[in-house]
Amino acid sequence: MTTQVGIEFSGCSVQNYSTMAPAPEAASSVSRSIEDEIAQLHERLAVELHRYALSIARVHQIACDAVQGAFLRYFVERRYGREIGDPRVWLYQAIRNELSERIPTRPAAPDTPRKKSKKKAATAKNPPTATARSRNPVHRSSPAWDILCN
Repeated sequence: MTTQVGIEFSGCSVQNYSTMAPAPEAASSVSRSIEDEIAQLHERLAVELHRYALSIARVHQIACDAVQGAFLRYFVERRYGREIGDPRVWLYQAIRNELSERIPTRPAAPDTPRKKSKKKAATAKNPPTATARSRNPVHRSSPAWDILCN
């Protein structure tokens, strides 16, 4: 037996998402309460979770897929009897796990030795850089210092 689940928020939607259901005799009452629980969670947390996923993924569709995947995982876990203490925390962790699976990581940069900078000696073509005295408009040895301070 399969169950159809539809989720929509922030422009993301999934229609006819199928999951395998447990035995038909247990499915009726348990299924309805789990679906209600997930509907309430979705209504309360979907936008917040999407914002979190988008801050990590930076791509709208990847964020939508991660949030859907997290709710789907939650649905499956609850459907098979797992009690989840804090659904909000569980969903955040599930989104982070989903994104770690979906976002490719960059390979580490190869170790390259740093190039040593070669300072050139001061010549006519390469004048020395400015010193504190040349940058300071009023230096103690200048005539302006005597006028200002005496």
